[in-house]
Amino acid sequence: YTVIPNPAWLKVTADNPLENKKVITVARNSYEKGLDRLLLIWQKIALKHPDWILEIYGDGLKPLETLAEKLHIRSTVNFNKPVANIEAKYREASLFVMTSRFEGFPMVLLEAMASGLPCVAYDCPVGLKAMVENGKNGFLVSEGKENDFVKQLSALMDDTLLRKQLGINAKESVAAYDLDIIMLQWNALFENIFKTV
Repeated sequence: YTVIPNPAWLKVTADNPLENKKVITVARNSYEKGLDRLLLIWQKIALKHPDWILEIYGDGLKPLETLAEKLHIRSTVNFNKPVANIEAKYREASLFVMTSRFEGFPMVLLEAMASGLPCVAYDCPVGLKAMVENGKNGFLVSEGKENDFVKQLSALMDDTLLRKQLGINAKESVAAYDLDIIMLQWNALFENIFKTV
C-alpha cells in the first residue's frame, strides 16, 4: 500500500523571530484534544514564567475559561474564537503546544511548524511521530507526563537560541509536505496504477 500525507497549505516566506512571549494552540474543546490538560500544565508554567501568555484558538472554550479561573491563571490565558488568518497568529507566537489524548495527522501542527514554530506535544497515538523529531524540531513528551511537559516547555521559553534553532528545523522538516511534492507522489501512484491495468 501507499501512504500519501496531506500537503501543507501555508507558504511562509518570512522568518519568525520567536521573540514574543506567546505560546499558541489551535483546537476545538473536545476530550481528545486535551485542552483541559494544557491548562493544568499552564498553571505550573505561569508560576515560572508569569510574563508569558497562552493563546488558545478554537470553539467551545467557555468551560475552559471557568477552569482557568479556578486554577488562577485566567490573566495569562487568552481564549479566542477561530480566525480566518490563523497564519498571522502563528507568526505572533514563539511556541506551539499540543496536549491531545490522540490524534490522526494534525494539520494545525503542520501549519505551526511551517510557520517556524517549535512544538511541545504529548506523544499520543497516532500521528505526531511522523512530524516531530524529539529534540530536533520540537519535543515529544511521554503521554501524560505533565511535569516532563512543563520541563520541556520551560526549556524552550528560557533558551532563545534553542527555540530559534528548533524553529528553523521545524520549518525545514515540513518542506517534505509541500503541495508540489505531494502532487508528485499522487502522480506516481496513478501512473503505477495505470501500468498494472
